[in-house]
Amino acid sequence: MGSYTWTSMKLLMLYAPLSTTRTWRTHLASRFRPFARRDLSAMPSLAGSLLPSGITQSFVLLSVELCVIESLLRNFAHKDDSPVTIPFSETPTVGLGQFIREVRFQVPSHQRDYSWKEEYVKQFVDDITNALGDGEDLYFCGLMVFTKGDDPAFQVLDGQQRLATTLMIFSAIRNWLGAYSAFKKAQTQIEERYLGDSELGKDEIEPKLSLNAANNDFFRRFVIEAVPIADIANATRAHEKAGRNRALLEATLYINKRIGEIADGYRSKEKAKDYFLSLVNYLNDTVKIVRLVVRGDEAAYTIFETLNDRGMDLAPLDLVKNYLFSRAEKGRRSGGKSLADLEERWTEMMTLLSGVKVDSFLRAFWSSKHGAPQGRKLFGPFKKQYSDPVDAYKVSIDMRSAAERYVALTDSSDPIWANFSARAKLSIDALNIIGMTQAYPLLLAALPIFEKKEMERLLRLIEVIAVRYQSVARGRPGRIESLGGIAAKAITDGRIKSVHQIAQELKELYTSDAQFGSEFALKIERESKKAAYLLRGLEHQSLVRAQDPHANELIPSTIITVEHILPKSPGDGWKKEMAADPDLLDDCLYRLGNLCLLADANRALGNKPFATKSASYRTSRLRTTNSVAQYPQWGRDEIGKRQQHLAQLAVAEWRFP
Repeated sequence: MGSYTWTSMKLLMLYAPLSTTRTWRTHLASRFRPFARRDLSAMPSLAGSLLPSGITQSFVLLSVELCVIESLLRNFAHKDDSPVTIPFSETPTVGLGQFIREVRFQVPSHQRDYSWKEEYVKQFVDDITNALGDGEDLYFCGLMVFTKGDDPAFQVLDGQQRLATTLMIFSAIRNWLGAYSAFKKAQTQIEERYLGDSELGKDEIEPKLSLNAANNDFFRRFVIEAVPIADIANATRAHEKAGRNRALLEATLYINKRIGEIADGYRSKEKAKDYFLSLVNYLNDTVKIVRLVVRGDEAAYTIFETLNDRGMDLAPLDLVKNYLFSRAEKGRRSGGKSLADLEERWTEMMTLLSGVKVDSFLRAFWSSKHGAPQGRKLFGPFKKQYSDPVDAYKVSIDMRSAAERYVALTDSSDPIWANFSARAKLSIDALNIIGMTQAYPLLLAALPIFEKKEMERLLRLIEVIAVRYQSVARGRPGRIESLGGIAAKAITDGRIKSVHQIAQELKELYTSDAQFGSEFALKIERESKKAAYLLRGLEHQSLVRAQDPHANELIPSTIITVEHILPKSPGDGWKKEMAADPDLLDDCLYRLGNLCLLADANRALGNKPFATKSASYRTSRLRTTNSVAQYPQWGRDEIGKRQQHLAQLAVAEWRFP
């Protein structure tokens, strides 16, 4: 069996049941589904044992192609009881190199940059060279989606990374051949067939593939044109690590080095040339793709969304970006705003979001304005809401602004919080420690509208709900998103103007004192950051009860650590306790009653006996730690009694208002 990419495995799993035999459907369901979450690198080795006898590689490839087409046609044929409106021009299986020879490709200016890291480039090259070396008669490289309008070039909707990397391979082979005058003919043939050629009477080379505005100049200079490997290395070193062409340069350099290493493994340059030409022919004829070509932007984006619904893992933000730019382009042709403004704004937004999950931002942005979407589908509602070019342009402005606020929610040191109180910043930290991202839409909606004092109250309310409902009572996160989205939309629409109103909207999420106290008395916390946060809150409440004048002075997190009173690895000093209760360690190690905060010189207690630890706790400046010394021994009963006391503190500490 040929080496299959993960894309092909997913196609087989998702589409084959639509048009193949019952036996084949059953086999796919039972054999491929368990690998649905496996890593790409595992797939080639797994694939060889998956096909039942009598199923040929050609049959698999044909099944994939037919099923993709049938699935798409079936999907659109039943939308709104209307006939198929997607004009499919062609959907054949074709050799990747052959396809490159036949047409030219253009990556729209608003598409994402070339982004494959070296590990993916290496995997791609390894898969193809291994398949060639093993004599495989088929290497399936997956589905590629294109649009085709009046322009002669095919617009690349999905497949940019594979196409660009394939041209890098052709380019590196061309460069190596060019170092030897005897191989001049082969060098020229590869360049003209796979990289670019000039029209009759013209000197300028027309590239086979043009990338987006950010990448195209570098792609032309270092891939399409022949340059020494030293120039590529110098350009890579000179380019900033976060630059938009860094990945492209690193991939180009890696492949050129790899081609040189392969050549060095042959005894003669002639044999190396023969191998490279066989690799070129393999890419031309044996590395196959299924090309899906549609006419018109609307069809393309509908296809893209359908593939996403079928499990192809196409990023929702890419879908939105493509759609917004298509709408903006339509508006530009009608005298609207320039695409350059939209491109600049999108680049700024993506730079802001570089350290967060961008698709989570998109969902939070939508929810902040329209409430939580049903299920995971987001592109459809987004497309419907912003179909007008003017609206599409305006929402890009809103998204750019929201991106700043979203990033600020992940970092209490962000300039947005500069004038907020230390208590409010602690709430921001708490939401990130607990993982209360479901409340981000609500906070996104409120931040540009609420006054600072009211915003601080809202942060505290969400922190209390995060502890009571999510962390301790372990309520459903989806319910937080749903109710929070309703409140967020009400804020955006002007129907909610105070935290009091929000509290009423979210009252279902405010766990009662009785339930919270009983749940807290049994709370287990294995994550040290969460445990430290809870213990700091309990320490604060202990100081408040003691009317300590320093109660509101926050304990610097850099000087404290979480201590397991009963240690993770009890030493000889704990033999008595362990003998009396063999399950003590398993049952109680991570209970909050067994945890305390240590500061300064008290940190290195380790697995020392309780008597030694108790003497050290007695000297602690922290009340909740110092109080452990009141117990003459340490076992299950003492842990339970202490946690009951901590639960009383918790009910008072995490209360609103």
